[in-house]
Amino acid sequence: MSLPLRSRRLARPAASSGITALVFAVAAWSSAVAAEPAVTLASGPRGAGLGIILGEPTGLSLAWRRDGPGGFDGAVAWSVPESKVHLHADYLHELVSFRDPAAPVVEFPVSVGIGPRLRLGSGTSSKASVIGLRVPVCLGVRATEVPVEGFFELVPVLGLYPSTRMDFDAALGVRVYFESHLERVRPASEPESTWDAIEQEEPTTP
Repeated sequence: MSLPLRSRRLARPAASSGITALVFAVAAWSSAVAAEPAVTLASGPRGAGLGIILGEPTGLSLAWRRDGPGGFDGAVAWSVPESKVHLHADYLHELVSFRDPAAPVVEFPVSVGIGPRLRLGSGTSSKASVIGLRVPVCLGVRATEVPVEGFFELVPVLGLYPSTRMDFDAALGVRVYFESHLERVRPASEPESTWDAIEQEEPTTP
């Protein structure tokens, strides 16, 4: 008497299906990331900037920059050699900006400017208040992906009151800007969306 052969079904390993699902998930995530436009800082540091300045003078550094080569900076600081409160405000014009192809996220702007300087004192002679005219020459170090810049300035100063004389300021500083924002940049190969096309249409008048 022969017994019927009982066939056994081989079970598929659970680990194999798990790995397959993981591979598909990673592939889908990679495709979504590749389709997203790059994120970069819009137009570099801009808006109001606040930081510190060290040297002659030493204190708080302020700045205001919009789009374009022009901007303003100033300081509320202390003159160590003269033991006086130091105030200045400059208009700066960016002449040129250097970039290293090996480090595209950093640029080195060179600026010149002009502005008043006031050192507050009391009495006469060396302790009196001094008014002068600054002509700063500034070398900056600016990050293109974060709203931060460093700078070194060498400043000839023409003293106007109480006497006419030449003087120099020199200082290092760093500032953070608060109105810069991150924006998505669409690659040139990517077509415009329907919404962009609608925005560009001129409204029709009845």
